Parts: sequence; C-alpha cells; structure tokens
Amino acid sequence: MSGTKTGSKAPVPFRQMRTSGLDVLFGESRLGSQEIEIGSIVLGTLQPRKYFDKSQMDELVASVREVGILEPLIVRPRGDDKFELVAGERRLRAASLVGLSKVPVIVKIFNDDEALKVALMENLLRADLNPIEEVEGLLQLLGLTLKIETAGVKSLLYGMNNKAATSGKHNVIFDERQQEVKHLFEKMGFNWESFLKNRLPLLNLPENVKDALRAGRIEYTKAIQIARISDDNKRQELLQSAIDEGLSVAEITQRVRTIKQQNQEIGREKELVERAKRVFAQFRKNDSIASKERREKLESLLDQIENLLNEAPK
Repeated sequence: MSGTKTGSKAPVPFRQMRTSGLDVLFGESRLGSQEIEIGSIVLGTLQPRKYFDKSQMDELVASVREVGILEPLIVRPRGDDKFELVAGERRLRAASLVGLSKVPVIVKIFNDDEALKVALMENLLRADLNPIEEVEGLLQLLGLTLKIETAGVKSLLYGMNNKAATSGKHNVIFDERQQEVKHLFEKMGFNWESFLKNRLPLLNLPENVKDALRAGRIEYTKAIQIARISDDNKRQELLQSAIDEGLSVAEITQRVRTIKQQNQEIGREKELVERAKRVFAQFRKNDSIASKERREKLESLLDQIENLLNEAPK
C-alpha cells in the first residue's frame, strides 16, 4: 500500500495536500511532494519528541488506515539512497503499523541546526504536544533562532515582562531581539506573556510530577496543585491517587489543603516537643530550684503537665 487510500473517499492529490503546518515552515506556496519507500527512511538523532501518547497514536493509526497520510513527512537526503526523517515521526510510525509501503515526503536539504529547528516548529504546530514538551520545544526553538542558551532565553523573556510592566502593555517598545521573540511566538500561535506566566513555571515542578505530565498521565492544572506538597512521599501518593481515581482539580486542591493542615499540626507537635526539651535542659542546669518556694511551684507545674499527658485525648 502507498500513502494514499482509494475507496469511498477520493484520494487527495499530493500537490494539494493539507499543508497548514508546512505553510508556516516553508511559506504559503503549495509544496510539491513525492512518495518514497518507508524502508528508505531512517530516524534521525535530532528528534525532539520523546513521548507518544497511546490513545492519540491509536487515533492516528485509525485515521491513516481510513484515508492514508494527508500531510507529507519532511526528510533530508543522507547520501546513501536513504533519507533521514526531520519531521513526522508519528505519521511514519502509524504508516508502518497500518502496513503502508510508501509515504508522501518533502525532501529538503538541512544542516543539523536547521533540521532541529524544523522538527521543533513542526511539533509545536500540533495540538497533541504535552505542556512540558511545548515549553522545552519553544525554549529550544528560541535558543536556536537567537543563537543563545536556554538560560539566556528565559532572561530575555523576564526582561520583556519587566519592560511591559513598567511601560504599560500598550506603550511598551521592545528592542530588535525582543521583537524577534514576540514575532516568533505569534508565528507559532502562542502568546509570550501567557507562556511566561502559565507554562514556563512547569519546568520547576518536582520530577515525579513533571514525568507524569510529560507522559500525559495528568493535566498541567492538576500537576500545579499536586506540586504544592513538599513532602516527596505524600506528593507521590496524591499523584498516584489523582491518576488512579481521576480526581478533579477541585478534589486535588481539597486534598492538598488537608495534607497541609496535617503537616501544620505535625509541625506544631514537633515544636512543642522541642520546646519541652529546651525547658527541661534549662531546668537541669539552673540553680534557681534551690529556692523552696520555686521548687514547690515547679513541682506543681510538673504535676499539671503529667496529669494533662495522662488524660485520654478528646
């Protein structure tokens, strides 16, 4: 089987394929494509995507089985009659699972930086990217475009935010590099301010929460609430409960509140014990108990404490 299907639905001509994402990558002109053998495509080492959601993958396989590959893969020639995949790994996997022998591709010559940039952009243009991949991908893309490290990208975004806060949202004037950042966000369909406020902090999540979010096991709104638990074991327990029981954000928030209240009570108990230790340490080395009056008063207070501790808790 090749990359298009016949049957009740007419095949889509390759030169009129859906290229919404490709238009962003290569311009608005329609791009020609060709069919090549799946066996001639090898996975590259620059693929930024690490996780593939099973349910989404199943949906894609069903779609490919019904109508074929509607959007060509992007490859670059390797020089040994093979082509290295630049973008479209999910489509390639789906085509293999369905049993297609050929897939439509666009062949372009890229260096490594260009190939990674195209792979990142193509991934970011898709709605099925998880929030962590989205954040990491955007930062990496900005770094490649601006030729700076990720830390520099973050500093640039914080600088833009400070400038917008002091100048007013409608009066802010960005420098050339900041304008480039703003333009790239708009080109990719993102808002840089929303990204800075809601998405960038996801990178600071505890690793166990971040891993669950990356794997698509939990939504980012739930992940943020779970991350409020500082105790590793309790956070992991809540994370697992949220996944197994399908807890809502409201239910998770309530459990977080309960855990924090319990932690506060435990903290107060520990502080009380430590205070008692300090008092009795002072008691042992203080010569003020030589006074009969003070000694009798201390004995009375100790009796009260002992009686209180012997009482059954109410």
